[in-house]
Amino acid sequence: MDRSTLAPGLALTTHVSTGPNEGLFALVGHATRAVEKNNEPLGVLDIELERASDQEPLLLIETTLDPQSRFSLARLDVRVRLVEDSGLDPALAERALGEFGGTAYTNLCITENSGAGAVLPTGTRAPASEAMDLTVYFPSRLPVWAKNLALIGEPLSATALDACAVALEELAVRYRRQSQTLSVGGWQLRQKPTAAQQNRALFAALSRGLSGALYAATLPTSSALRIEQQTNTQSSHLIDVALCRSMSQGVPITEPVASAIETFVRREFRTDFSDKRFSVKNTHGKARDDRLGPIERKTLQWSMNWGHRRV
Repeated sequence: MDRSTLAPGLALTTHVSTGPNEGLFALVGHATRAVEKNNEPLGVLDIELERASDQEPLLLIETTLDPQSRFSLARLDVRVRLVEDSGLDPALAERALGEFGGTAYTNLCITENSGAGAVLPTGTRAPASEAMDLTVYFPSRLPVWAKNLALIGEPLSATALDACAVALEELAVRYRRQSQTLSVGGWQLRQKPTAAQQNRALFAALSRGLSGALYAATLPTSSALRIEQQTNTQSSHLIDVALCRSMSQGVPITEPVASAIETFVRREFRTDFSDKRFSVKNTHGKARDDRLGPIERKTLQWSMNWGHRRV
């Protein structure tokens, strides 16, 4: 483990390394001990891979410890970012939704790139206009009583109008077409969407050259997944996948949960957390004054709904 210095008034950045046989849970342990060694109260740990090249997938981890234990986590988010010429694989997205998503809460955002013909650096995002921001969730104990919330642009291009209509149909959301836009009813009796339906709704946008972000979660949000693909004007695609786990009914996150995330990342993205160097920032912590007495961990409250804009 390495340590860096603390600039006046700034959060401390620490550097840690994993060994050849160490994985995600060991990485979080290294980061935790490094922050404590620097005499900081533990808050939200932001861990980022220091990549050897831009061609390597970027790994980002955000986690908080269970305040009742030093050996388990209250929340663990793992994000993988990469640039692909061929775009997101629909089969990979559906597997991710099946393993890490949920059907009680679905948020889909479709955006249309603008500035056609502009030359942008690889991996950067083209200017975009939002076509639809749709949320479907089941807030009551009645499993077939759904609430629909939709913000839909007006007027929509023919491509965006078609993509939004197909996405609504895939998610079984009732809608009406009004000239060059759509309207959605607020409440609806219906079944929860399946992972396959969520995936087809996302690809209603991606298959038409639009950008899309899908967030799918259980309620309460013990398990959540966010998938985003942004298309730039050079026909390459910026893919961002976030796998999220949170404590459920007081049951913390332990090594088997981290191992499941690590297995998925290794299998689907052909990368892992071993034998790598990472930077660590303790986002909510601050340097301790020894006169204040013992360090106490913070108990953090998180919103039930963070949607596609959360990360």
